Amino acid sequence: MKKRFAFLALLLAVLLLAACGQHEHQWIDATCTEPETCSICGETRGEALGHRWKSGGCTEPQTCARCGETSGEAPGHDWQPATCAAPETCAVCGETRGEPAGHSWQPATCTAPETCTVCGETQGEALGHDAAPADYWSASVCARCGEELAPALTPDFVAYGLDAHLIERGKTYDYSTVCYDDESFSTVGKASVTSYTVTPGDGEKLEVREGYSWHIVTFEIVFDDDNAYNYGISPDIAYEDYYDIRHHDDTMDYDDETGRSSFDIVFKGVTYRGIFFLENSYSGWSGHSNTWTCSFYLQLPDGYDGAVVGLIDGHNDWGDGDYVFDLDNSGSLFFRLS
Repeated sequence: MKKRFAFLALLLAVLLLAACGQHEHQWIDATCTEPETCSICGETRGEALGHRWKSGGCTEPQTCARCGETSGEAPGHDWQPATCAAPETCAVCGETRGEPAGHSWQPATCTAPETCTVCGETQGEALGHDAAPADYWSASVCARCGEELAPALTPDFVAYGLDAHLIERGKTYDYSTVCYDDESFSTVGKASVTSYTVTPGDGEKLEVREGYSWHIVTFEIVFDDDNAYNYGISPDIAYEDYYDIRHHDDTMDYDDETGRSSFDIVFKGVTYRGIFFLENSYSGWSGHSNTWTCSFYLQLPDGYDGAVVGLIDGHNDWGDGDYVFDLDNSGSLFFRLS
């Protein structure tokens, strides 16, 4: 009996081996961790697929795209500080939280629009400077920021070097001119400003105008040389503007009826009309001496300091269109009214 059972067991094993060698495999697809496997006999072929890891972002760990298995821990957000225009933002995934910090606006200035002191962003326009043009009395300065935009203008008497010939009251100066009867002869006198007065006027000879005053300057020149005695005297006078010679001369009008001249004065942005006339006389010869007296009358706006009167070197020949700075003024004498 024992032999019979042993034989049957051996026969069953042989049959099974024979059957496995003859069946068709039923393959189960490979997985991340297992190769293809026969569902009947367990035979394998190929390799396991391996995990295909996909980043889980800031809030999830790595996850296999095939099988869903996870690895490690979620890394968490990498928060960047809020800016003026954006809230806190994750540098990895772009998620935000909270609110933007908001701009810190610095007010607009003359040269810059409103500007954020944090990020430098701007809005609107610069205010621009608020300044009057420079004139002869003051620079152009912005009323808002105090910046000097342009220096005060240079007076013509300075620009042309005529201020070097300004004289003082009470001092005596040599004055050279040509002789009246024969200009090939010259004479030199002793000149001085003997008086300078300011008055509102008398309502008769000197018209009274509100905002104006009369300035009266008297020159005396004493001639006592032979040329003056024998050939006469020919003084040459001038009345100019210390600041703007051209404008003064170009606006000058002479009235034949009254013997007076009028001219424009631009004083701190306002245009005024000045008046000028002249009175002169000779004392007559006393021995070899003759005194020429000349009084300049100018009606000027109150406070104006730009009127200049004087004596031009008589050897000059004024040409059409000439201004005083076109002449040789080496022997000229100017007195500035204050």
